[in-house]
Formats: sequence, structure tokens, C-alpha cells
Amino acid sequence: MNKKRKSALNNELRKLFPSIPYYDAIRIAAKAAEPHLQALPPSITIWLSAIAYIRHEYTDYNILLKEGMDLETARFFTKEQINKQLQLWDSSRLLPS
Repeated sequence: MNKKRKSALNNELRKLFPSIPYYDAIRIAAKAAEPHLQALPPSITIWLSAIAYIRHEYTDYNILLKEGMDLETARFFTKEQINKQLQLWDSSRLLPS
């Protein structure tokens, strides 16, 4: 990844999540650097990376999947937990209800 892209992603990360802990920011930035996300604008890349990260690290999503729940239903039932984490990071954007 080039420096310009990396800088744009980091700026977007700080803009979208002003109170994010460094540890979480580093992990989201690494996810955002994955090749399949390179064609997307930084704002979308960071948003999608953060939502996926929160879903797997801060919710019961993986447990629900292991219990046999389908992806769409598991995502529905973790939406509230994701929004709570976004609020902790002072995000001005949340997942729609």
C-alpha cells in the first residue's frame, strides 16, 4: 500500500472514531490494508473494516454462527452490540436499526 493511501485511511479512522483505543485502531488499519478493499474509498474501507472487526471482537457473532445461526440473522442480533461499541469510540455514525 502506498503512503498516500495509508495516510488517507489513518485520517479517516481518526475522523470516524475519535476515541478509539490505539490497539483497536491498529487492528482495523491492518484489516483496511487487505488487497480486496484497495479499490474502495478510504471512508468505506475504514467503515467496513471497523464493523467487521467489532462484529468479531466485541459481539457474540462467532458464537451465534457456531450455534448454527445464519449470517444475516447473526448480524441482526449483534447490531446493538456493534452500535454500543461505536458509541464508546464516539462515532457519529451507527448501524441503522
